[in-house]
Amino acid sequence: MEGEYYDWRSNDWKTHANMSMSLMKLGEVEGAVEHVRRSLEQNPMNAEMHMNLGYLLAEQGHASEALEHLNRAVRLSPQDALIRCNRGKLRMTLGDRVGGLEDFETAIEIDPSRAEAWSGRGAVRMNEGDLVAARQDLDRAIELDRSQPTSWYFRALVRQASGDLAGALEDLDQARRRAAPGSAQLREIETLRGQIREAREGDR
Repeated sequence: MEGEYYDWRSNDWKTHANMSMSLMKLGEVEGAVEHVRRSLEQNPMNAEMHMNLGYLLAEQGHASEALEHLNRAVRLSPQDALIRCNRGKLRMTLGDRVGGLEDFETAIEIDPSRAEAWSGRGAVRMNEGDLVAARQDLDRAIELDRSQPTSWYFRALVRQASGDLAGALEDLDQARRRAAPGSAQLREIETLRGQIREAREGDR
């Protein structure tokens, strides 16, 4: 990283925190985990680092340990909407819709301008079959932040379930433009797009 130097042997928690953030941006999950852990050894009360470690561990498939750190982050900083959103996503992944919904609704109460909270609640409501409420939440998420492919993707699913295949394809095109090249998310978007296009062709 040009212009930056970090001593990997440092015991300064801020040094490791900064290094972990740089590695996260580069997608270097394993190295980022190492530095977050070192940061927490020096400063175990840092809610942001517990949140980051939870996120990284979830990426590695260590869901139980990830949830432990996200729970710790919430206890340390209960009014942080981003932490609530991250725990809500993990709870949804683990099948805990009630817990996920609780986190997203709390995040909305804390910071109603946070798009991730509306998108997350919209996803929960979609999974519960409440397509009208889900669409309202996802419309709000997109209104707040048009750059997030996840919101467009979830709204495409809602529109598909509502029978609006043309609208679903429009949302998927928006999601494609915003998803990271070569990402699993982009592949998921392309898969759904292909399925909907085939369904439309079959209806003709």
